Amino acid sequence: MRYFLFLLVASMALAQDARLEALRNLGKAFYENPTTQKEAAATLKQAYDLAPKSSRERLNYGLALLRAGRAQEAVVELLAVQKEKPELPHTWFTLGIELKKQGETQKALDQMRGAVKLDPKEPILHYNIGVLLKQLGNAAGATAAFEQAAKLDQNLAAAHFQLFNMYRQANRANDAKLQLELFQALKQQTEGAAVPEDVDWSQYSEIYDPKPAPPPRDKTLLKWQEKKLADNWKGAISFGDKAVYWDGQGPSIGGKRIASVSGVRSIAAGDYDNDGLMDLCVIGEEMPLLLHNTAAGWKQVPLPARGTFNQCVWVDYDHDYDLDLFVLGEQQLLLRNQGAAGFVDQSKRLSLRAGGCYRRSGYTSDSGHTRL
Repeated sequence: MRYFLFLLVASMALAQDARLEALRNLGKAFYENPTTQKEAAATLKQAYDLAPKSSRERLNYGLALLRAGRAQEAVVELLAVQKEKPELPHTWFTLGIELKKQGETQKALDQMRGAVKLDPKEPILHYNIGVLLKQLGNAAGATAAFEQAAKLDQNLAAAHFQLFNMYRQANRANDAKLQLELFQALKQQTEGAAVPEDVDWSQYSEIYDPKPAPPPRDKTLLKWQEKKLADNWKGAISFGDKAVYWDGQGPSIGGKRIASVSGVRSIAAGDYDNDGLMDLCVIGEEMPLLLHNTAAGWKQVPLPARGTFNQCVWVDYDHDYDLDLFVLGEQQLLLRNQGAAGFVDQSKRLSLRAGGCYRRSGYTSDSGHTRL
């Protein structure tokens, strides 16, 4: 009974993780579309309700509220996140911009200075500090901030225009002339740009979507040892400090067979669940086989693929920081990694060339591990 309850709780936790990830992705998609800001706020609220102790979910909900025009509610959420996680620049920058719009100049400056302490190399932060100092009558401080913004991003036209005015008012005619020329040249270059320059936007205006921390790297020196493989081996790939090789009966590592698969054509290694252990996709005669590398041994994971295939390639095609699978052969399949929910066939959403390469710009490698 206890074992059954343990399995039930574990299953519910996995289902909740999958639901949370789906809400995050959908909310982010709504947030990036200017016509669906209300939907973004509603969806990210669901994510926050699912994980009420998560500063990430609360931050993203606050950002969505702000874009949806619910500024008062947004400020409450963002201030709460700032108290919980003061190391996140998102709250400092976003609150600084909102307070600037409300005319709370000194409070906005305090927020923007908090952001620049966390990321001193972001030019937009220095630019906004310059604007706020200028509003407070601190010409010397404003000029220094605009100079730093222009130094960090020479293509930031707004910084050059501000410097033109500051130098002109300080009777620095030659410096003012140079800044005006730079500003005019940049404006000419960007005329008709699809995305105009927006000094109230930075990377910290976007949904907080941190990349998972990589597993700790083994810093021990590699040691090589020669080992004779069986005479009937068909192929091999590197696998950490070992090799996976296969014959007519299936793949082996270190002389030990890890699965029985007839007619192996190829194998690709990739850490699809981000646990630091490399997993294997094995292409055999019958169907692709996914071997999950766990501390307890190798476990077979079902894949929604039927047919004759020759090769598999690991690809993070949707940039969500987990590996998906291209399976190539008589038909070309794209299997999207949905974490605990498994893999789902997304082939109809993409156009594939006969050789199996995705038409979107990117790169491929012979290792079977690709990032588009």
